[in-house]
Amino acid sequence: RHGRAEMKEADLSAAPKAHPLSSEPRRIQIDIELAQALVTKLDSEKGIEDNILSRGDTGKMNRERSHGGSIGPVFIIRGLTSVKGLEGVELLDTLVTYLW
Repeated sequence: RHGRAEMKEADLSAAPKAHPLSSEPRRIQIDIELAQALVTKLDSEKGIEDNILSRGDTGKMNRERSHGGSIGPVFIIRGLTSVKGLEGVELLDTLVTYLW
């Protein structure tokens, strides 16, 4: 059992690490804007309309929020039974997953 724990630790330390710059809020904001532009272009080429991820209307996106201090787009996704807000890294992850 002791060997297993050491192997698991070694596996984690060998995992690739992102450059510290990639987690800076300004970099995340730039990446979100680029991803949104790609989503808009892809949707246009494919004839997809009304994709919430490519919309920039103020109802779905708010660049400056006073209560939380976060800056950047915020998307509100309404499902059948839940409401979810996407921002920052979570929004970027959703955009990249959509583009993939």
